[in-house]
Amino acid sequence: MRIWVLQIPKGYGHFTRGYMRNTPEGKRFLDTAIEDGVGAAIHNRDKQFGDYSFAKTDQKPNPGNVITP
Repeated sequence: MRIWVLQIPKGYGHFTRGYMRNTPEGKRFLDTAIEDGVGAAIHNRDKQFGDYSFAKTDQKPNPGNVITP
């Protein structure tokens, strides 16, 4: 059982590497990462989701708002 469980992440890695190389989105991501850097590639990838990290300072969450259990 233990050997089988360890094979799952290994197989997933092969799948994701193939996906990154063989789809138009993956190729675009890699091309941007090579030309402009990984940060730019991640920015372009995540921009479409409207993540608050791309918002203006006054529209970002206040990091001082912490809930302590």
